[in-house]
Amino acid sequence: MIIPITKIGCVSNNNSILNDLKLSGKEHDLSAQSVDFSEPKEINISIEDKEVTIHIAGERFYSLAYNNSMGTLVGVRFKYLGLGKVYEMQLMDEHEQQVLLD
Repeated sequence: MIIPITKIGCVSNNNSILNDLKLSGKEHDLSAQSVDFSEPKEINISIEDKEVTIHIAGERFYSLAYNNSMGTLVGVRFKYLGLGKVYEMQLMDEHEQQVLLD
């Protein structure tokens, strides 16, 4: 799964991949994936019943469903063009029990 979240104005370069679903910013309107990150924002990504939902600063930002299960999570990566910082990360299971706290 790859869900790019970019600064405003750069979404045509985005490519979202949710297992069996691939969306190109050049062919689809992915403007929902752009955010003003000039100030830190809390990002919450949840997956339930093959639907990925992203909340940013407490507001529903983006939601997309896919068809085939992705299996077990094997990693998380943050990638920046320029400077970026993750202040805190929590990984929880379906029962909202912490699996990873960093």
